[in-house]
Amino acid sequence: MSGFIGYYELFAKLELALDIKLEQEEKEYIKKSLYPLSKRNILALKDDDLREVISEINMREKENIQKFLFSYLKANIQDMF
Repeated sequence: MSGFIGYYELFAKLELALDIKLEQEEKEYIKKSLYPLSKRNILALKDDDLREVISEINMREKENIQKFLFSYLKANIQDMF
C-alpha cells in the first residue's frame, strides 16, 4: 500500500480533515485494513475494490473515515496516471 501513498501524509490529512487525533493502534488498524490493496495492480483498481476494503474499517468516526479514505485513495490513484 505504501507504494502509492505515504501513510504519514494520509494520517496527517485525515486528522486535519476530521479534526481528530488518531492513536497509534488506530493507525496500525487502518494500515492493516488497507494492506489487501497492496497486492492489487493499482491500474486495475476500481471504485468497488476500494469500497470493499474500506467498508471493513470499523472504528470511531467510521463513516467519516471511510468517506475520507475513499476520496483520498481515489485521488492518489488518479495522480499515478
